[in-house]
Amino acid sequence: MKRLLSFLYTVGTIATFVYLMFFDKHGLYQGWNWFIKIPLNVFLASIWPLYWIAAYFLHWIPWFH
Repeated sequence: MKRLLSFLYTVGTIATFVYLMFFDKHGLYQGWNWFIKIPLNVFLASIWPLYWIAAYFLHWIPWFH
């Protein structure tokens, strides 16, 4: 069971990182911004359950759109 949960957490981390890098629309696609974007997205992908919970609840607040 522990190996299954570890595998699922790793899959979630990779999927979240890919989403944040290529499908999230923040417009940080200039060359120097990748130095900020990659470490930030690695961090957010590593805490992906908290990221998706926060994204779900903050989506309903118009200021966070």
